[in-house]
Amino acid sequence: MTNIRDVAHAAGVSVATVSRVLHTPEKVSEQVRKTVLKAVKETNYQPNMMARRLRTKKAYAVMVIVSHLTNPFYATVISGIQSVAQQRGYTVLLGESGGDPEVEDQYAAFASSKQVDGVIQLGERLPSSLKPLVEREHPFPFVNACEFWDPTTYPTVGIDNRKSFADITRYVLDHGHRIIAHIKGPDDNPVTHHRVEGYKEALINAGLTPDPDLIVDGDFSIEAGSRAAAHLLSLASPPTAIVSANDEMAIGVIRTIKESGQSVPSDISVAGFDDIHFAKYTDPPLTTVSQPAADIGGQAAALLFDAIDNKLISNRTIRIPTNLVVRDSVKAI
Repeated sequence: MTNIRDVAHAAGVSVATVSRVLHTPEKVSEQVRKTVLKAVKETNYQPNMMARRLRTKKAYAVMVIVSHLTNPFYATVISGIQSVAQQRGYTVLLGESGGDPEVEDQYAAFASSKQVDGVIQLGERLPSSLKPLVEREHPFPFVNACEFWDPTTYPTVGIDNRKSFADITRYVLDHGHRIIAHIKGPDDNPVTHHRVEGYKEALINAGLTPDPDLIVDGDFSIEAGSRAAAHLLSLASPPTAIVSANDEMAIGVIRTIKESGQSVPSDISVAGFDDIHFAKYTDPPLTTVSQPAADIGGQAAALLFDAIDNKLISNRTIRIPTNLVVRDSVKAI
């Protein structure tokens, strides 16, 4: 059976260095960490996790609570979390809630029973079972990412949704459009409100009055985008451009516009938000806002491990910049 000395020999480092990489990777350089982890893989070394847990009183696992695992944006965020966790020698457990607060609370209760060392919530709610633990003097390690109401009393990682949505709406305005519709997300989601605010802000700054009839309900799904587009096309004065709160709804919009016999962007321009993997492969390729999803996940994981190691200021907030990605779905009029 391979032991830690075999790993040290294969990596050309000391046993102490291998131990630091496995137990406190932040104390070694990235190059040394990569060399040792490569040797671990090549030698098929399996650390004695039970002994490690008894020694450190840690589970060496974290939980991520997410509403929908099929959402491609969340999938990329989780990939970023997983990458950092693996470097730290941690396992990531996933809990899909379907957006149900009771299910989120069940996962959180499991997490708080010392089965994991911390929780990352990809959603706007702090599960009620974690609330007393997160708000105590020495809080249970918890980080919220992607969606949250400002301000929070716990660490958060995300983007400035209001500014970013104002940016893409302004881009559409700069192309001469004045009848611009917005398909929003669910009302109970803070992202929805922030992006609606950004949309309205851009219109008002351009001297326009937001028209409530051009703000249509959605739920971030392709089907919702399709339904909303059908409604907008039926209006007496349909929009010349539609800006969706996410890319999946924008994909539904493009499909419905084409099914109506019209063209994107010749007849109607379409923009999205997130820059999911499929955005560049739509027909036409989708103009959107790129959220650095993997970076959001990685930074959320880094904050969580700081909390686990008692190195974190409880209400630290990280805002990550976004980029406007210009493709072919928006045309000047």
